[in-house]
Parts: sequence; structure tokens; C-alpha cells
Amino acid sequence: MNNTFFVTGTDTGIGKTFVTCILMQFIKFHHKKVIGMKPIAAGIDRKNGETANEDVNLLKFESNLQLELGEINTYSFDEPIAPHICLLYTSPSPRD
Repeated sequence: MNNTFFVTGTDTGIGKTFVTCILMQFIKFHHKKVIGMKPIAAGIDRKNGETANEDVNLLKFESNLQLELGEINTYSFDEPIAPHICLLYTSPSPRD
């Protein structure tokens, strides 16, 4: 049986990624496969030649299946603002 969890919240910085990572750790503890996804992310970090949102990096780290960043995060915005506001000024960068 497949289980899917969708974690959502009404604001930035309220702990959605934190709770998701704890849930992912719990699932891994029970020897189940788990991946985290963040289809749309805003605010890109550039470290060690990688460009990804901090939340996306955390979800990739907690996943026990190897995925490319583009599979975890389909669309990303450089600016750390709400994606619907960012769309007024720029287009998302689809990942390959």
C-alpha cells in the first residue's frame, strides 16, 4: 500500500520543512522508502557550485532514494518571496 503525506501551512517559517523532515526520519526508521518534494521554491542558495533552495537541500538529504534536484524541485525562483508575487516580476526557472 502506498502512503502519501502532503504537508502545508499558511505562512513562511512556520515549520513545514522541519515537520516534514521529522516525518521522513520516522518513515526511514521503519525501513520504508521516502522522498520529500517541494515543487515550487523561492529563494536560492548558491553553495559549493549547487543552486537550490535550503528546504530542497534538506528534503534531498532526508530522502533515502537518490533523486536529482529537478525531481524534488520542479520550479525555483531566485528571490525569497512568495511564488505568486514573484511571478509578477519574473518567470520560474524549470529544472532539467
